[in-house]
Amino acid sequence: MLAGWEEDLSAAWRGAIGGVQLNWKSPVLDEEMLRGEIILPGRRGGDVPGAPDGANPLRTFQKTDPAKVRAVILGQDPYANPMWATGRAFEQGNLTEWPDDQQKIAVSLRRIVQVLAAARTGDRAYTAGDRGWKQLTGDLRAGRLRLEPPRRLFDRLEKEGVLFLNTSLTISVVEREPKKRRAHFPVWAPLIDSVLKLIAARQSGHAIFLLLGRHASNTFDRSRAKTEAERAGTWKSRVDAVRHWHPAAITAKGPVFFEQPNPFCAANDLLRNLGAAPISW
Repeated sequence: MLAGWEEDLSAAWRGAIGGVQLNWKSPVLDEEMLRGEIILPGRRGGDVPGAPDGANPLRTFQKTDPAKVRAVILGQDPYANPMWATGRAFEQGNLTEWPDDQQKIAVSLRRIVQVLAAARTGDRAYTAGDRGWKQLTGDLRAGRLRLEPPRRLFDRLEKEGVLFLNTSLTISVVEREPKKRRAHFPVWAPLIDSVLKLIAARQSGHAIFLLLGRHASNTFDRSRAKTEAERAGTWKSRVDAVRHWHPAAITAKGPVFFEQPNPFCAANDLLRNLGAAPISW
């Protein structure tokens, strides 16, 4: 499936990280496929039933420019649903509008949108859990809140310079048994590390890493992107990081992604501190 994977990168990304190889020695690749096992998202032009238009593992790189990335939202791995996984972290490919029914939207995406709405408006009522989502969709229908439909929101933020990057670009699931999953993190690690270090050490532009959850934070640390930035003199002068809870995280206190500081506001505060324009979340 991954043969010739570099062809799905844009020319700009191939030029920036050309030569990086996936971890072909990962034990994941030695395991036999299970009956009914599929890899999500499939390659461009693949035959995964119900896949969203344009979905593929390298989707997040195809319409972004490495020289213009201003924020990296680092997630975990794709949704384990053929109709949801697009290749952009947290994007849910089957949505055409924001649903009133919370069962129709991934928990992670719903909470991200609630926190984003609070960042746009300053109204923290949107982050009041289930009640906040009800207010959000009600205000949206009544015209009291401006919020693009799902795909347009991700497209616009991508144009703003936001890279929606998972720490693994694929996941294996077994049809009819969605709880049977196989992680591919080691396979993609060399590519993810290269991307993080590239952006961290750039000598032009500014960028903030939004590390959502312990896994994203650990991946960033393992990549040594901060070390590369310190060596290049860009840490705290061109790049910085926000470490926050994963959107799906639950503790005894409840959904902690809603806790302050708002990660999108925090990212803009850091951009201003670097002398850069904030992102229009």
